[in-house]
Amino acid sequence: MSSDEFKKIQNVIRKLTAKERRVLEYMIKNISVGEIIAVRELRSLYGIEDPEIVLAKLIELGLVERGLACFNLSPIVKKAIKERKIRL
Repeated sequence: MSSDEFKKIQNVIRKLTAKERRVLEYMIKNISVGEIIAVRELRSLYGIEDPEIVLAKLIELGLVERGLACFNLSPIVKKAIKERKIRL
């Protein structure tokens, strides 16, 4: 992956709202999580009132992917974190 791709992801992350950043941090901790569990935990443990909307925004931005009844951290974000190219 090129450094331009990492810079692009870093810029996207910098522009996240506090709520979006909290959901992304949750996804980084959980990498792949069932849809129902993610929504419940984000509401009850993280205080996110509308986790479905926030997750949809992160999917649109390419930071999270939707799987079969689950949410996954996108491969580019996983790689960037592994290579310590981005920080939250």
